[in-house]
Amino acid sequence: MAKAKKQKSKNTLEVKAITIDFISKTTIGSVNGADTEIENAPTVKKITLREGVQIPYISAQAIKRYIRDIWHERGLKLSEPQATKGKGVQSTKRDPLNYIDDDLFGFMFEEKERRTAPVRIKPAHGNLIFFGDKDYGTHMQITQEGSREAGNIFETEMYYNYFSNTVLIEVDRIGCGRDPKENFKGKECSRDVKTERLTYLLEAIRDLWGGGRQSRFLTDISPKFTVISFLKVKKPFLLEVIGTDDKGNIKIENIKSAIAENIGIIDTHFIGISDGVFSNTDEVKKTWANISTTRDAFNKAIEKLKETF
Repeated sequence: MAKAKKQKSKNTLEVKAITIDFISKTTIGSVNGADTEIENAPTVKKITLREGVQIPYISAQAIKRYIRDIWHERGLKLSEPQATKGKGVQSTKRDPLNYIDDDLFGFMFEEKERRTAPVRIKPAHGNLIFFGDKDYGTHMQITQEGSREAGNIFETEMYYNYFSNTVLIEVDRIGCGRDPKENFKGKECSRDVKTERLTYLLEAIRDLWGGGRQSRFLTDISPKFTVISFLKVKKPFLLEVIGTDDKGNIKIENIKSAIAENIGIIDTHFIGISDGVFSNTDEVKKTWANISTTRDAFNKAIEKLKETF
């Protein structure tokens, strides 16, 4: 007699999105460069606040690049840019059925060939103001005789900061073919492929690293505090909440309040923190009884994926 198929719970079927809210720390870094304003003086991306001070940020495009790099290193088949005729915009293979990056990150080529990304990534913003710190170096020059001489001096903007970020995943659109506005001939990936792709995404964010000038500023931008939420509606409810103060304390009360306010849309959530990074780690651990390490929080979320989808 054939075994009856396992029925999923009502709550499981209601999950429409996953949000990953996290904080990273950069002790000395220059992760995402902006246009060079002065020759031999690379700058970092910054935004000016109402008070007139500036904070650094890491663009969403850069973060997607780092995630793709991790996928490439782990042997995943990616959709490489294709040559176009004339002066057309370069695009990928535009095949979300067979390529994880076309599926999760979308693409745009022409009006009839586009996919709105199911994975939305906010630029990571610094929680501390930018003080204008710079690193100085010298370009070495080789003479015709083969000897080395000191060359031009260059400077690079750098910072110490805590970066806050949010990723929203429209899980009901992963696997392509879910949006009637997108013409993929109704094809969809199998449920196993969808779960696998979500797993690869969570693993890449869990182990996130990358950025410019890594040979001089080796930087770890992986999450050191995270809240991973399985949601019944698509709402990045911690987007403007998660962060630290200027002393490196996680803003516990803000996060608690946002979770309590949105408890009705949360199917489940996992919270993790790494030791030795934040000033109020002990207080954070006392606040949430179910808190684990950051890595364990991601691993638990990955196990939840397999149960859910």
